[in-house]
Amino acid sequence: MAQLIGKDQEAGRIRGGVRPDGTALTLVALAEGLAAYVLTGVVTAQVARDRLLDEIAGLYGRSEG
Repeated sequence: MAQLIGKDQEAGRIRGGVRPDGTALTLVALAEGLAAYVLTGVVTAQVARDRLLDEIAGLYGRSEG
């Protein structure tokens, strides 16, 4: 994940101030936490998906929401 973020950063698609390793860790932790919420019925799969996609879109300077 960090390598993908780094490659998009090198290509200019993600701003230079983003730390690929830290960002990858954050995204994975968010995905795992949301998966637990879905499994325990706290949120729907669609809500979790949308939240994760919003976070990813933010890396690219877009808002999906």
